[in-house]
Amino acid sequence: MKEYNGTIYRPPVEAETYLLPVTEGCTHNACRFCSMYKGIPFKVITLCDVEEYLDTTVPLYRRMGIDLSRIYLLGADPFALSFNKLKERIELIKAYVPECETITMYAAVRNIMTKSDDELRQLKQMGVDDLYVGIESGLDDVLENLNKGNTLEDARVQSLRLLEAGIQHRDMLMHGLIGHVRKAPFTLSEEADDAMWVPAEETINLSSPDSPGNALYGLYKIFMQDQKGECDNRKNNL
Repeated sequence: MKEYNGTIYRPPVEAETYLLPVTEGCTHNACRFCSMYKGIPFKVITLCDVEEYLDTTVPLYRRMGIDLSRIYLLGADPFALSFNKLKERIELIKAYVPECETITMYAAVRNIMTKSDDELRQLKQMGVDDLYVGIESGLDDVLENLNKGNTLEDARVQSLRLLEAGIQHRDMLMHGLIGHVRKAPFTLSEEADDAMWVPAEETINLSSPDSPGNALYGLYKIFMQDQKGECDNRKNNL
């Protein structure tokens, strides 16, 4: 079984979920806030390797009594796979794990665009649900500054298409950078309110990037220093 290239990332709530490698790296890999996949070229893990992983690990999970009703597909961009490639991998999952009910993964707005409405409905019927979509911000100028690769309208339209296909999704918002992008005081409520039009089952709130590998790390440090200064001033005024 080949070694996975890169760090394994998954949402915290998927800590007990069976993780299946499907892709490595990110097709975009240009967001200014993200260093998760730097130096890791995008790669589609072959169908043969996916099957080998299932064949090797599923019996181990069963012996340990681990629930296999939910499977999380690894990689920044599993949804970047074409409909046919996703279908092939889902059929393998069903062959090895017939009790699997839900297949979840990260899904970028740009990759939802590549699927037709009928393909989305078919993916739902095959068990794809609970997708994690990085909305990041409800403000167009912030998205452009972050080099996200999509607009607010793109995110709104694709979110609605998922719901119309019956696919629930959890959208991620990143707070803490709006003030530096706009060169104005940071207002959390403004950022949140402007993103309320994004229809999602759940909104996951994330903080500013705190890794030195991020292009925005300098802004993050300034933001945190500003926040500390405000807290110190409040303490002194008590």
